[in-house]
Amino acid sequence: MRGLRDKKYVDRETFKYFIIYVLFMGTITVSISEDVEQRLRKHVRKTGQQKGSLGRNISRAVEHWLDEQEQKKIGEELHHLLDKGFAMGRLLYKRRAELYDRPY
Repeated sequence: MRGLRDKKYVDRETFKYFIIYVLFMGTITVSISEDVEQRLRKHVRKTGQQKGSLGRNISRAVEHWLDEQEQKKIGEELHHLLDKGFAMGRLLYKRRAELYDRPY
């Protein structure tokens, strides 16, 4: 019996794959200084001018800033835990020989 992989029975034209990406985007109106705007537009022109590249760069910058804020918050929480300390309990053994069968 011949399988579908046999070149005689497979029509490559019939197997087509489509990948559709659906993005939901919000709109935020932001006022920035003219200097920052000009620098941003200059940077976008240098990296390649495509439709939507200005918005993508702003989205990346905001995402980077949010990641930094989250990392800062995590660091502060961990620093607080280090300052608080951890109670290790009391020592139950004074010598190594009490822990192991081998005396050293």
